[in-house]
Amino acid sequence: MRICDSKNELLYIPIKNIFGLNSDEENIIKSVQSHTWKRTMKCFSHVRDSYYACDSINPYHMGQYCLYLYFLANTIHVTFDKNDDVQKLCEKIFMTNLTISGADIYYAHCMPDIFLPIHPNGIVLTGRAKIGNYFLAMQGCTVGENGDFAPTIGEGVIMMSNSKIVGNCHIGDRVVLCANTYVKDTDIPSNSLVFGQYPNLIIKENRKDEVESLLAERFYVG
Repeated sequence: MRICDSKNELLYIPIKNIFGLNSDEENIIKSVQSHTWKRTMKCFSHVRDSYYACDSINPYHMGQYCLYLYFLANTIHVTFDKNDDVQKLCEKIFMTNLTISGADIYYAHCMPDIFLPIHPNGIVLTGRAKIGNYFLAMQGCTVGENGDFAPTIGEGVIMMSNSKIVGNCHIGDRVVLCANTYVKDTDIPSNSLVFGQYPNLIIKENRKDEVESLLAERFYVG
């Protein structure tokens, strides 16, 4: 089932059913729905997957709905004064996302315009990280802090399942972290393929065109 109307209430019924929404909260959601829709469609338009049509949101598709709920809560967070009522509504949307998709992507985090959680169960993304566009994370991935330090991640970074980037890391563009890789307090140059666990990482140079080809399987880049 696809939802082609940006004003369709089915998009926020799960929030209402799980945590409840009063009339003021529903009005806030309705007031940002158009902008949220545009942000979501912009992201979808760069995803090379037939499920991600750039004119609809399917609330029964976990990845699509995860993105929509993040953009909805974040749009409310940056649009309205940060009073208790607004924060409570954002928390409800965030917790709905966490309940349904299992993804911990906090609404105050500044995620890139174009990113893709694939099977988002167990994804945890820290708010202090800086992440570039065309970021892809699969199930169980973590981007986290170590003390006062959070990662900086370039464009076109792919994190395979259960990989982790933690602490004072500068990850270049077009880097692929293989499944179960753990990077901590380590810089990774662009066009790299990374294996293993900190501190025994294996970093191999990967041809730029090979990484771009891999990205092109998931995104319309550019």
